Formats: sequence, structure tokens, C-alpha cells
Amino acid sequence: MNHPHTSAGAQREGRPAAAERGHHQQRTGARPFRARSSSAGRQRGAVLIEFAIVAPLLFALLLALITGGLTLSRKNSVTNATREGSRLGATAPRSSSWATDVRDRVRSIAGGDLTDAQICVQLVTSSNVLASGAGSNVLGSECSVIPAPALPAGIAGTTQCVVKVWVHRTSAFEAVVASRIVNLDAFAVSRFERGIGAACASS
Repeated sequence: MNHPHTSAGAQREGRPAAAERGHHQQRTGARPFRARSSSAGRQRGAVLIEFAIVAPLLFALLLALITGGLTLSRKNSVTNATREGSRLGATAPRSSSWATDVRDRVRSIAGGDLTDAQICVQLVTSSNVLASGAGSNVLGSECSVIPAPALPAGIAGTTQCVVKVWVHRTSAFEAVVASRIVNLDAFAVSRFERGIGAACASS
């Protein structure tokens, strides 16, 4: 048996309940969504600020590593080239092109890191006097920037001659906020093995 009054009463009682649930969902559902959206926006803003602070430091560190690596590579290159030039000068016979041959050897080994103006070659006696004869000396325009290397210990007073090779080169070390010019000077000294006394001084 149907009870119309009961059904109608339930409907009347259900409508306000449904409406109240809808209002409750609106009150409790929309606000957390806006809160989450606002919180995500603040997090993104904080990340951007942190990146703006850290990025220049990372870039400076990266640039310093790159330029530092290039500087070290150039230093090794000119040092090796200077030693090889000294070895050639110690074993090559005297000729009018002796010094220029040594210089060309240094420039070739350096692989473009040195120019003729940066390379200095000398053949000197045990008294540190330039050996006589043609081809015993070639000095680039930058050789006066640094002093020539000293004679090796025990050479003074002997009849031996000495090959001196030295180079002067600079390289820039960059770190965005600061930069520095680094000298990559290198020296090499060898005993001349192709003769002693008058023999090493003859052309």
C-alpha cells in the first residue's frame, strides 16, 4: 500500500538535504582547489628566484673551468715545445740557420700557441757570453719581457757551450666577475753536444 504522505515527506526532507550537500561541496571543494593553485604558484616563483641567484654562480664556475683548462693546456704545450727546441739545439750542428731552425721547431711543436715574436734562442759560452759566429742568436720582440734563463750549475769555467730556449706567452683566465692575465713563461737549458770551446762557437 502506497503512502503518498510519507513519500512526499521524504522528498521534502531530501531536497533541503541535497541542496545543503551542494552548498557544502561548494564551500569545501572550491577553496582547497584555489589554495593548491596558489601554493603551486608560490613554489614556482621561489624556484625561479633560486635559479636567478644560483645560475650566475654556476655559469661563472663553468667559465672558470673552461678557461682554466685551456690555460693549463697551453702551459703544457709551450713547456713541451721549449724542451723539444732545447734538445734540437743541443744536437743540431752549427750553421747560419741554427737558431732559426730551433725557433721553428719550438713554434711547430707548440701547435699555434706561440709566434716567432714569443720565442727566444741563444747559444752562449760557459761565461754566459753569446757564442761567436752566425746563427747563434734569435730573439723575438717579446724576449725582453722576461730575463733569459740562468746557466746550469757546474757549467761556469768549463769549455762547454749552452743552449738557451725560453718563451713568453700570456693567457686570460675568466670567471665572469673577475679576470686575470696569466703568464705562461717556459725555460729550457741544455749543454751543446756538437762541440766544445772553439768548436761550439764556430759557424
